[in-house]
Amino acid sequence: MFMDSCIKNHFDAVQMCPKAACRLMHVAISDSLPDRFAISQPGMANLNPKRNSENLLHSHDVLEIGCCIEGTGVMAVENRIYPFQTGDAWIVNDREMHVSRSNQAPCHCAYLWLDPARLVGAAAREPEVLDLEDLGGPGFPNVLSPETYGEEVHLVRQIVQEMQQKKPGYRAVVRGQVWTLLARLHRISGSGPRPVRGTDRRSMERIAPALHMMAEQYIDDLTFEQLAAACHLSLTHFRRLFCRAMGVPPMRYLAELRVRLAAAMLRGSEKPVIEVALASGYVALNTFNRHFKRIMGVSPREWRKGGSRRPVATEQAE
Repeated sequence: MFMDSCIKNHFDAVQMCPKAACRLMHVAISDSLPDRFAISQPGMANLNPKRNSENLLHSHDVLEIGCCIEGTGVMAVENRIYPFQTGDAWIVNDREMHVSRSNQAPCHCAYLWLDPARLVGAAAREPEVLDLEDLGGPGFPNVLSPETYGEEVHLVRQIVQEMQQKKPGYRAVVRGQVWTLLARLHRISGSGPRPVRGTDRRSMERIAPALHMMAEQYIDDLTFEQLAAACHLSLTHFRRLFCRAMGVPPMRYLAELRVRLAAAMLRGSEKPVIEVALASGYVALNTFNRHFKRIMGVSPREWRKGGSRRPVATEQAE
């Protein structure tokens, strides 16, 4: 997402160093937030398909909330891939690695960073609501659609609007809205599997160049050998590390990334299915249809008509 100046400088410095740009980054943001009102000013992001600071795999020490104003794309959180479109909101906690990208056109988004414990902690009588660990893992949907999570999406948009307009009393309103949002998010988290320990950071560090290559060049005819070479690993070692970090083999992860991008494009445009397939890196329509049905549970045409969204955690490697 678009960074405040001090944070953006950090990302720009990383981009100037090709080796660093292929590493995992943890960005310290909490200390830059105001002491008495620990939430950032609203950022406006123009996600672009080309490489930029928004496309770097990173984590941060604060909660991130945001919404898609216009466009489509995907968000990868740890080993999970979510399509998003106009009207969706997202939640990313203070520890999970993530990256967002648009489809073939820029995607306009708004977002905020906040430290809930400092923002509303003094008034909290139920401190468990401030625990961000449960707002992640395979049972938590990082991307929220208004059709399924209308109240939560509405709260995210209200918080962004209050921070933009700054009407009298907005700080008290925002604190109340953040508290309500966190309580509702914990309700969502409590309905799914308990969070498990995050992905293997050391393995993910080793395969980061391949993850960046997939995000940037998914439309190209990438091979297993190219991905392993980007990480300077043997084929066997690369596959082992990738499965350990992401839970699936490399080419299956790439197929899922392409399908999730296609799913967002199908919902967000009127392009023919064949054009969507080509724009997602598929040259054979039958292969695209087969992969789409396996991953999304319905055909591309059924998905476009409003087929149910399917849980997005990647399938475990066989």
